[in-house]
Amino acid sequence: MHESPEEKMTSRSMAWAAGPLLIVALAGCSSATPQSGQTPAALRTTQLPQSAPQSSTTSPAPAALATTVAPSAPSQCSASATAPNGRCLSSASVSWLSDLPDPSALNWQDADEVAKAYVITYHTWDASKDENQEYAAVRAAIYETGEFSHTQALDPESAQASNEFLSLKADGARTTATVERITTEGVDNNPQRSNGTWQRNIFYAREYPNGRRDTQRGVGWITLTRGEGGSWFVSDAKWTTA
Repeated sequence: MHESPEEKMTSRSMAWAAGPLLIVALAGCSSATPQSGQTPAALRTTQLPQSAPQSSTTSPAPAALATTVAPSAPSQCSASATAPNGRCLSSASVSWLSDLPDPSALNWQDADEVAKAYVITYHTWDASKDENQEYAAVRAAIYETGEFSHTQALDPESAQASNEFLSLKADGARTTATVERITTEGVDNNPQRSNGTWQRNIFYAREYPNGRRDTQRGVGWITLTRGEGGSWFVSDAKWTTA
């Protein structure tokens, strides 16, 4: 049986009138009684797992950085803007180059291999597909932690092409990047630092076709951070030229 509008209003009025009486009755209960709405399940969802105590001199856990570099969902980027390992490039105008180091075949638990792939990808420019050198930086960002990649604020669509890149534009040429050697600074030459990072100096060469420019040599000061599953990601990179 359906209630008339007048009956519904009367029912609501009675419910509101009963509210204060219910509040008074609840006030007399023991303070140890769980309050309404605080079900055990609701409480559990607000609790975070405890982590092991950290020394005040210890850097943040490497995994905290690496968790920000999980591959983007394939539906969020086009096929041409997706790296072979499923990582989504941050700009839809950037496409992957087929002859770059293959991240899907890379041993991500070998920090030196990750560092070398990063440097080669960063310095391989293809003027037939790219508008400036920052397109290569977008491709290389798949090897970076999410935090470091975010600090780069890459914007290839508005970046200015360098003179070195402009020399490739006339005929859509490309550079070839190679790693010549890897060294480590420090008294004991140990790339594993006390804060858990891995630091290497990667000496590279960027060659131009047909000798149109002299080979550019330099050093990448690469820091890597270990993340979930033991994979390494670049958490800092500084570049110098010879």
